[in-house]
Amino acid sequence: MKPGSAVPFATPEAIAQKTLELLDTPAIRHAMRKRAYLYARDMVWKKAAQGYMGSFERARSERTRNPRVEFSIQGAAKSLDKLPAVKLESPEAIDRRYGYISARDFFCS
Repeated sequence: MKPGSAVPFATPEAIAQKTLELLDTPAIRHAMRKRAYLYARDMVWKKAAQGYMGSFERARSERTRNPRVEFSIQGAAKSLDKLPAVKLESPEAIDRRYGYISARDFFCS
């Protein structure tokens, strides 16, 4: 069941013809209005919210049944001594064109 009428794309004449048909024929106009109502009556915020909540509940349930593997950073403490030195004396670090500080301006190569 389609709620409306199809007209060829980018054809003002066809759109005008269908509009005149709807204006001149109350029975066709009423039938289209009823089909549109039946098609869209469940498209209200309450129903949409219920649909979202159902999706969230399914996702949560799935995650509970199949939890993700925890990510652990092993050896992170060992690598902290390998970080580059920070150049805090560089006034060019602020990129005035884009308004951000570039990491390449702070670290020595």
